Order: sequence, then structure tokens, then C-alpha cells
Amino acid sequence: MAPKRNPGWPRRILVTLGGADAVNATQAVCEAFADSALASRCRFTVLVGPQNPHRESLAASVAGLPGHWQIETGRHDLSALFQSSDLAITSASVTLYEMASVGLPFIALQTADNQRLVAESIPDSGAGLFASTWDRLPACRSETSIPSTLLQPSDKQVRREDIAPRSLLECFDLLIADDQLLHRMSAAGPRWIDGRGADRIVRRLMAGKLRVRPARPDDAVALWHLRNDPQVRANSLSQEPVSWSTHCTWFERLLENPDRRLFVLTDCRDAVAGQCRLDFEPCGASVTISIALAKELRGCSVGAGLVNHALAMLPADWQCNRLVAEVCHDNQPSRALFESLGFANVG
Repeated sequence: MAPKRNPGWPRRILVTLGGADAVNATQAVCEAFADSALASRCRFTVLVGPQNPHRESLAASVAGLPGHWQIETGRHDLSALFQSSDLAITSASVTLYEMASVGLPFIALQTADNQRLVAESIPDSGAGLFASTWDRLPACRSETSIPSTLLQPSDKQVRREDIAPRSLLECFDLLIADDQLLHRMSAAGPRWIDGRGADRIVRRLMAGKLRVRPARPDDAVALWHLRNDPQVRANSLSQEPVSWSTHCTWFERLLENPDRRLFVLTDCRDAVAGQCRLDFEPCGASVTISIALAKELRGCSVGAGLVNHALAMLPADWQCNRLVAEVCHDNQPSRALFESLGFANVG
């Protein structure tokens, strides 16, 4: 959960532009704020990285600026510093991902070529604003006000003299004009960077090593746990927990029933990660399909493959001319899955 921050006006401002900041963008930003009316109304913390070649001159410069300025070097507890700030002025580097994850709103500057992709992702994130570079915005040299939300990142080599403090202050003006913008940015950050990236990568890798096979008696325990998964129960027609004895009886009868087939989705270790059941109704010449996936595979686009593989293994003696999928009205993922497979919604 993002920490509570000062509403409206950002009072505590963190300035940090990378561990090295070869172009000395930090000094340009500090001077821009010092020359504005903000110097007396905000408290600034300037975080200087260990590889910054301008440490000494920057410290001397900041010491002579009007207003409340503090310079930090060798700081290790960055999370605490992020959480105690209302706004960060930062480079468009991966550091802003860390800021977003704790709900720290930011105004970002592209200070190097390799930051272009990160910079391009900022407008859609809602977690921060992007202040562009001088060489792409010659109009910034005039008195015309240019909304910062329209600025585009530069793909050219960025120099210190290209940093656009004017557009940086325009971004700040947006925060002053909309006293809820800072709050919205703070709330958007943890949604954008939720810490689940590694899980998503693992799930995608696992999805490439899945296979479908008929269920076996030794799958009973795994299928029982899957059946009692809270989300599976919530999306089932019968939502009550199933006891082990009830499950064993049901599973044994299912495996013996010639009009029912159960297929399991397994991972690279042959562990059950999902199931697809086919129930044949001879009188109606129809097959009813039900599907369930383990938590780690939901949202990984594997459901359609599971259904198609199961249908490909239909017994030859099943004279079927209609497929039916009974889905709870609120189960939007399953509804979307079967609609993508050509099923019609009949209410």
C-alpha cells in the first residue's frame, strides 16, 4: 500500500538523476527550481549517486541555493527516502519503477539514449509526468506554454544544455493546477509496478512446456486441490467445498464412465495445472465442457489450447453435433475464452 502523502501541493521533493549523471542534469534541475518561486515553498533533497563525477561541485552549488536544500550521498535505504517524499524529479531510468512501486509520483527527464523506451511508457502509466528535452522542443524557448502531457521523448544524444528546465516547471504547474493529480499518480504507481513481473515471466515460460493427457487415478489428490481452489469454486455451478471422500467416489466413477472424459493439463514435471472435462449426452448428441486452471496459469492464454487438445481426443464413437459450455454469468474470463473458440452466448 502506498504511504499517505501530503494532499495537493508537493512539499517534499526528491531530486535524483542516476548513479552517475554524466551530463550533470542534477545541477540544471536544482538551478531551475532555485530560480522559481518554489524555492521558498518546498524542501528539496538531492540524492547524488556514487559514480557522479560532479559530486563536489554539485555540493558546493546546492549549498549556495536559496530555500531549503539537503544533499545526500551514499544513501542505502532508498525505499524509506522514497516513501518520505511527495514528488521525485528523476531520470527516465529503471529507478522510476522503484518509485512507482511505493507510490511516489515523479517527473522524469530523459538524460540518456537508453532511457527512450522507459520514457515512452510514462504517459500510459499514469504514475508520473514526462518532461522532454530542449532539442525536440524549440518552441519552449518562447513564452508559449506547452502542456507537458504532449511532450515526446527524444531519441537523440542528450547533453546537459539540452535539459529543459522550463518544461520541467510546466509539469510542476500541472500538479499545482490539479490538486488531485498527485494523488492519482501515487495510486497509479503500485498498479503499474505491482512486483509480480517475475511471476508473469515464470508463468509464460511454464506455458511453453505444458501438455494435455487423459487423467489417471494418481491425479486424484491434485484434482481435489484444484476443485477446492477458492476461485475455481467461485466460478463453479456448485460452490461448496468438496470432501476428500466425496471427491474419491466421484473421481472413481468418472474414470469408469464411458460417457465422460477428463483430461489434465500438466507442466514440465507432469504436475497437474488444469483440467478439462467432457460429458457426453447420447440422447441430445451433445458434449458439455468444463474447464479449470491452477492459479499460476490463469491469464496466460492456455485455456483455449487445453480445450482444443481435449476436443481433439473425443472418442470416435461419440456421435456429437453440439458442444455446450456452462459458464457462470460473472465468470468473464471463461465467457471470453469460449466466445473466442466460436461458442455463441445463449444467455
